[in-house]
Amino acid sequence: MQYRRPFSLQRGFSLAGTLSFLLVGGLFSANLIAGEFEEEKAPQGPASIIKRFVDPLTRRENRPLRSMLTSDEEHANSIGPVLTPGTPVYIRTYQVQQPTRDQQNLILDDGRMFLNYESAYDQTEMPALKIRPVDGKTKIPFLVRSSVKVTASPSGQPAVYLFVRLPAIFSPEFAIKRCYLGGQKLEARVTTGAEDGSFIVFIPLEEVEGKLNAGRSLELIIEGSVALADYQVLSPAEFESSAAFDQPPLKNLARALPGRDYLGPEELAALQPLTDQIRAQAKSQYDQIVAAQKLVCSKLAYFQNNMQRTAMQAVAEGIGDCDDYSRVMVCLLRSLGIPSRMVIGSLYDFNSMGPHAWVEVALMTKRDKPHWFVCDPTLASASPDKEYFVQFRNRVYLYPVRFEVKAQNLAAELMNEVLLNWSEKDNLDKLPPMALSAVIHSFDQTLDTSFRDQVAWLENQGLLLPRQFMFTPGASYVLVDHPVTPERSHLRLLLDSEERVVAELTVTDDDYGLESPADLQTVGLLREAYQNLKQAPFEGSEARYCLELSYFRDRYSDRLQRVRLRVSRYLVENQMRTIVNSFKKANLLTEEEAQKVIHLHQTSAGKNLYYLQELARRLGPVTPTQPPPAVTTPPASDQ
Repeated sequence: MQYRRPFSLQRGFSLAGTLSFLLVGGLFSANLIAGEFEEEKAPQGPASIIKRFVDPLTRRENRPLRSMLTSDEEHANSIGPVLTPGTPVYIRTYQVQQPTRDQQNLILDDGRMFLNYESAYDQTEMPALKIRPVDGKTKIPFLVRSSVKVTASPSGQPAVYLFVRLPAIFSPEFAIKRCYLGGQKLEARVTTGAEDGSFIVFIPLEEVEGKLNAGRSLELIIEGSVALADYQVLSPAEFESSAAFDQPPLKNLARALPGRDYLGPEELAALQPLTDQIRAQAKSQYDQIVAAQKLVCSKLAYFQNNMQRTAMQAVAEGIGDCDDYSRVMVCLLRSLGIPSRMVIGSLYDFNSMGPHAWVEVALMTKRDKPHWFVCDPTLASASPDKEYFVQFRNRVYLYPVRFEVKAQNLAAELMNEVLLNWSEKDNLDKLPPMALSAVIHSFDQTLDTSFRDQVAWLENQGLLLPRQFMFTPGASYVLVDHPVTPERSHLRLLLDSEERVVAELTVTDDDYGLESPADLQTVGLLREAYQNLKQAPFEGSEARYCLELSYFRDRYSDRLQRVRLRVSRYLVENQMRTIVNSFKKANLLTEEEAQKVIHLHQTSAGKNLYYLQELARRLGPVTPTQPPPAVTTPPASDQ
C-alpha cells in the first residue's frame, strides 16, 4: 500500500499567479550521527579522537560496502540543518521579553524541523544553520521579514540592521535589492564586517520615525542575494611567492599584535626563534605555511583540555587541543606577515559531530586576488602527510551561517523570518513590496496548516504517544515498554528529541543492576539488533556510522545499569522498515508493535515524528482542515 504524503516541500520556491506556492519534500532536528567504530582496535590515549578521524580520510577502504553517507546529499541529510544549493531553508527567531509557547526558535530545512526543545525560546541555543566547504558555487536569494512591535518611543537615532556571516573561503558577494518598512521604501547601507565574509545591512529609520510610536506594529521586508564562489584547491605555483597585505581587513590579520597573539616581551622573544626557523626552511609564503603547520605538529602533543592559554604558553607546555594547535599556527603565520585566523565550527568525524577549531589562511594569487583556504594542524598531527591538511577541502567541516536582525536605539519586540533559496528566479524586481510579504505569509500559513493536519491525522489513527517524563523539556516519547525483570528492569523503545529511535534496557532504581538471566538475555538481543542493522545492506551501503551501542555502569559499584542502542535520524527517516525488522528479528518487538511503529512512521510521512508528537501535546485536540488520507495497516515485513 502506498501512503500519500499529507504535505510536501519543493526544492525551491516559485511565484505564480496569486503568489501561492507549494512547499515540497516533507516537513524540516539536529541529528548527531553516532557510530560504534569497527571491531578493529581504536588507538589509545588522548589523541585517539583525532586519529580516529584521520584514518578514514587517509586510508583506502577495502570493505565491499561503502558508508551510506558517501554522497554529498546523504551526508547533508544526516547532519542538517545544512545550507546546500537549491534547497530551501526557513528560519524563525523571536526577540521578546516573555515568549509564549508558540514562539519557539526553529529552522525548517529540506522538510525537516530543527528545534532545541530544552531551550526553545533562547535564540542563542537554537540549532545552528551550517554550510560545508563543498557547498559553494551557488547563488542564494534571501527574503527577510521582521515584524517589529514598538514598546517605547525611540531614543537617539533609531535603526535596524541585518547581520550576515558566511565563510570567507567562498569569497561571498552580497547584494540588497529592496528594503521596505511599513510599505515605505528605505535605503539600506551595506558594509563589510571586521572579517571577510561578514556583512552589515544598516537601515536608518529617520524617515519613518513618526510611525515608531509605542504600541505600533510595523513590518520590515528585505530582499537580497548572496553569491558564493567555489572553494578551490590551487596549485602552489598560482600564488605569489611574497606579498604585502596593506589593506584592511587583511592588514590586521597579517601581523602579530601584543595582547592578542602574545603577551609581553618574554613571549615575543620566545616567538622570534620559531619564525626565524620557518624563514630559514622556506622562502615562499606557501612553503612557510606548510613549514609552520609541520612545526606546530612537532611542538604539541594532543591533549583535550579547557585551559585558556596563549600560543606561547601552549608551546612551552607542549600539549594542547584543537584551540591550541590553531592558536599557535595563527600566531606563527601572523608573525611571518601572512593573514590568518582561527575558525570555530563543527567537525563531523564520521561517528559524531562536535565543536572544532581550525585555521583559515589568505594568500595573494598571481591574478592579484586574495584566496582563503583551510589548514588544520590538529588533524595533520595524526597523519604522516602533514601537507595533506594544507588547503584541505572536505565536507566534514561545518561553518555556522548567521542571518540576524537587530534594532538599534529602538525598544521593540521582533519576530524574524528568513527564507533562503526561496525562489528559482533571479528577476523578481517587478513584484510590489506587499507581494514579498505575501510570499512569507503564504509560507507561514501553509506550514502551520500542514503541521496541524498531520497532528489531526495522527489523532485519527490513534498514534499519539505517552511522554516518558511529562514535565521534562525534550523528554522522549515511548513507542514500546516491556518489563524484563519485574519491578527491577524494563526495555523501552523511545523516540527522542533528535528524532532518533532508541532501544534502551534500564533498571527502575539505582540500587539495582542488570544482573538477572532475563536482563543478560535482553542485552544479548540488543547486541544482536545492533549487528543486524550494522550488517544490513541499505541499497549497497552500510549503516555502521548511523548507530551507537552504549553501556552505562554505576560509578561506585561498577554494576551495569543501562544498555542503549540509538539509531540516527537519517536511518529513521529513510529506513524505518529495516530498523523495525531488525528489532523484530532479535525478538525485541512483537508483530503488533512492529506494525504500530511502521504505521506511525508512514502516517507522519517519515519526518518530524518527535516534533509532531510535541505539537499534539501543545495543541490538544485538533480538527483537520482536510479529510485524513486513507491509511491501512502496513504489511508485517518487506516482500
